Amino acid sequence: MIRRCVLPLALFYMVCCSGAVAASTTSCSPLLGAWRSDEAKTLANMASVALPEEVRKMFEHDFFGSMVVEFDCSQVRSYYQGQVREADYELVFVSPGESDVIIQAHDRQSPHSSVLTYVMDGNCFSRDIDGLGFSEVFCRLSDQETARFKATLQ
Repeated sequence: MIRRCVLPLALFYMVCCSGAVAASTTSCSPLLGAWRSDEAKTLANMASVALPEEVRKMFEHDFFGSMVVEFDCSQVRSYYQGQVREADYELVFVSPGESDVIIQAHDRQSPHSSVLTYVMDGNCFSRDIDGLGFSEVFCRLSDQETARFKATLQ
């Protein structure tokens, strides 16, 4: 009886979960590339959440839209107001169809590690902002936009 239950579960795991990992290994990561915070999409997401007015006002004008996040196969860099933060990361899970991506990031400037979930939607992803109930949305930069952005860093 136990064998009848375990074998189907093992096959299900092998098909579903190994497929999820295999989907990410063809290009090393669905997050590969540069992404810019999208102010309009983030504010629209924020509008659906009940926030104290002072918190809402803090975010409404020019807070979102300037951060750029760049992923390669094992590192992520964020650029915001002249500051660069770097972290190493590993893919923990990539759902079939790559709609959900979970990574574990290890910040180089602190001993902390974070598990982060990205919800993919076409050329954008969203990531929850801890404790606030809404997500910041980032959209993929084209190669030309990435080159222009990198030129501003030099």
